[in-house]
Amino acid sequence: MSKHILTVQDFCSVLYENALDFKYPQAEFKKLSDEKISALSLREDLGLDSLDIYDLEIRLLDEFSLIMPLTERPYTKTVGDFLNFLNTKSLCDVE
Repeated sequence: MSKHILTVQDFCSVLYENALDFKYPQAEFKKLSDEKISALSLREDLGLDSLDIYDLEIRLLDEFSLIMPLTERPYTKTVGDFLNFLNTKSLCDVE
């Protein structure tokens, strides 16, 4: 089984599906390119707190059957950093 590489679209999908309360206007957010979304700050631009970020991480990993070593915790500033961390550190869930 090959590992799924998380994309900006995956991030947006999980963000919308789980109705996480983020402060960026959703109508404007949907118009942004993947590059612009990748550059957004999780805290300042989206208004996510550490619990929101952790929740988003768990939901992304679960959605795409990925696992993360317990010792690895992300400290990321932007959406792109967050996805890069998850893609680098996560492992394919062997079922």
